[in-house]
Amino acid sequence: MPVLTPLRAGRPQILYLGRDQPASLEKCFLKGFQAAGCDVCFFDITGTRELRCGDDTGLPFRLLMRLFERSVSRALSRRLSRFAEGKSFDLIFCHKNMLVPAELLRDLADRSGALLYCYHPDNPLSPHRSHSNKNTHALIPIADCYFTFLRHMLPSLKQAGARRVEYLPFAYDPDLRHPADLLDAERQQLHCPLAFVGNYAPDRAEWFQHVLDFGLALWGSGWDAAYSLDARFRQAVKGPPQYGESFCKIYSSCDIGLNIIRALQGGDGHNMRTFEAMACGGLVMSNRTTELVDLFLENEEMVCFSNPQEMREKVIHYLDHPGDRARIASAGYARVKGETYSRRAQQILQVLVQQTEKPDWVTGGSRGENGERR
Repeated sequence: MPVLTPLRAGRPQILYLGRDQPASLEKCFLKGFQAAGCDVCFFDITGTRELRCGDDTGLPFRLLMRLFERSVSRALSRRLSRFAEGKSFDLIFCHKNMLVPAELLRDLADRSGALLYCYHPDNPLSPHRSHSNKNTHALIPIADCYFTFLRHMLPSLKQAGARRVEYLPFAYDPDLRHPADLLDAERQQLHCPLAFVGNYAPDRAEWFQHVLDFGLALWGSGWDAAYSLDARFRQAVKGPPQYGESFCKIYSSCDIGLNIIRALQGGDGHNMRTFEAMACGGLVMSNRTTELVDLFLENEEMVCFSNPQEMREKVIHYLDHPGDRARIASAGYARVKGETYSRRAQQILQVLVQQTEKPDWVTGGSRGENGERR
């Protein structure tokens, strides 16, 4: 794997548009750009300021946004225009745009002399309201490069008119995801055969009902909706969503950490937990997708299943064989250790180097493998 080296003279100027929340995906990329030597101006495009709301993740925010989306979009656009006025950038990097009109972003890029890139951590062509909208769709054909974490979306994005499309898998931030240093008492308290940290979804519940008898432990919100499917979910739910060090401790202390690639998240791809759970150092099992078995060596770095019967068989085997668990967990951790968001930021910058024809920004290496199988 080529080594991407830091930028030197002529520090790229980046206007980063995204969600300004602690430990957000944007903050991970932001640290990566800064570590590579970029000067970054961050601008929140979620509309929280316009709604006088400090958090864009809760139900009240979503309800308010439905009521006032147009007025919030107009106010946000005016504030963004004032913010960018008179400034010069090399790159405008837009992270999941839902509120800013695409033509405004193109105009800002042209007036500031910047290239316009977009990274969308959901399916940008999905009809689901929380994943995309008209602003998302309109940005696809006018961005200078569109980055997607779903390999199978590359042809669809090109068909939708994208000028250039790059595959950019998820990764992890070592400051947020790492093997936890647990006291014996802590490990004993948290230890469980199977664990999953994440919110309720119908397809997740349908998978998990088949392994409730193995001591499954769940942390997340909304799981009371699964009680009607199987009353044993009441015993499985251990608490609310877990973030930061708590997430690491759970996935580090359980025998098997579970992951489910949902249809809504791309179906045949991967998700953020793919890298983040493995970065905690434990064995990870997930439903099998084409992309997962391309990214990882099955049964050597990760364990996969395609149906409930195979899931149960794999759980039984690996609970009974701690040596196999440890071997695969160690190989999986070694595999993801270099797949950080700092590396993803440098992969984006390599595209910028190509399109701006400024090779002095980067010394050595090449654009890299975009996270593909070794």
